[in-house]
Amino acid sequence: MSPAFTFIHTSDWHLGLSLYGRDCRMRQEAMLARLAEVVADRRPDAVIVSGDIYDSAQPPVWATRLLVEGLAAVRRAGPEGMRIIVIAGNHDSAARHEAMSPLWAFAGIDMIGRIDRPAGEAPQADAFAEANARLVIHIPGKAYVVAVPYAHDRNIPDGFYPAMLAAAGRNAREDLPVVMAAHCAVASDPAGEAVGGIDVRPLEAMGSGYDYLALGHIHRPASFALPGSPAIARYCGSPLAVSFDECFRHTFSLVSLSGHGPDASVEVEKITVNDPCPLVNIPAEGFAQWDDCLAELNAFPASRPCLLRINVLVDDFLHPEARDEAAAALEGKAATLCVINSRRADPAEGASSADDSMTVAEFRDTPPFDLAARYAADTAADFSPELMELFREIESSIE
Repeated sequence: MSPAFTFIHTSDWHLGLSLYGRDCRMRQEAMLARLAEVVADRRPDAVIVSGDIYDSAQPPVWATRLLVEGLAAVRRAGPEGMRIIVIAGNHDSAARHEAMSPLWAFAGIDMIGRIDRPAGEAPQADAFAEANARLVIHIPGKAYVVAVPYAHDRNIPDGFYPAMLAAAGRNAREDLPVVMAAHCAVASDPAGEAVGGIDVRPLEAMGSGYDYLALGHIHRPASFALPGSPAIARYCGSPLAVSFDECFRHTFSLVSLSGHGPDASVEVEKITVNDPCPLVNIPAEGFAQWDDCLAELNAFPASRPCLLRINVLVDDFLHPEARDEAAAALEGKAATLCVINSRRADPAEGASSADDSMTVAEFRDTPPFDLAARYAADTAADFSPELMELFREIESSIE
């Protein structure tokens, strides 16, 4: 059996993210520095990034520079021959990924943005697989990686993913592991219970023949075992929280693969990514009355840097002096208040609990997604994970 193939699986970096008018540059710089540190320590054969490198299709200049500098540092930290494979997600621009791909290739980085469409009126899956042979990446003596960037279902035929795996299988040595990287939401069972809820395809539709399916798109880590097979499908999750609702541990996944097919062995280690300026809710869970929130603010450690969201339960409206009171409680402290999120204890039909202290400038600087979440909370509407993901996809397509 060939030596184990080890790689770091990560995704959903969302470089260029801005929260309530505050960029997350320092947090993202620290995340990429941590990735380089892990690469230097663990010496993997590859780093696989499963999409959503940027937060939008037109990222700020600093985010583009951060990606270049970050990947260069990861490249320098790794062993000779380490491969870096990056696919586009739904937040990314396929053209941006592809434009500089020949230059990226000089550094051993596969930057993959698009799926090529073969000639013909209605090409089938096999024709698509043949036209996209470049997406099957051979790492000599280690593995085959099928790197599939994001594509809406309407742009690829049924059976595309199995056809790509079949193409890899025709070329692969039997004892080399096969990894497929993709950016999509999959259902964990044929009944359709899904992670993500939007543009969901059954896990079976992804085909067979892989030993590890390196998924991106869903920010919370999750793994699916394949019945009767040692193979797994896994969301590694985002390495940093991109919203105040992502209150869970954020990690990189270090994967070790040995063998292929029924004889494969898969091991996954989660490596914590420490956020130098985490997103913190007050209270930590749910909503609380203003006096209780203010007491937590007054007791908040002065030296703890973070971005804060205050979740307030109100009977009618939050009093206009609330933001000034919060600012006074945080004066001289390292924490930064982003938003006061109010919810009515017993909302009347059509009533709004908007924070009266939100200025026009604050409204302008608040991301549309956060305004939608705020409106849902104010009106007691069900802003489900499915609706959240749909909203993000619409917002991304508009950008």
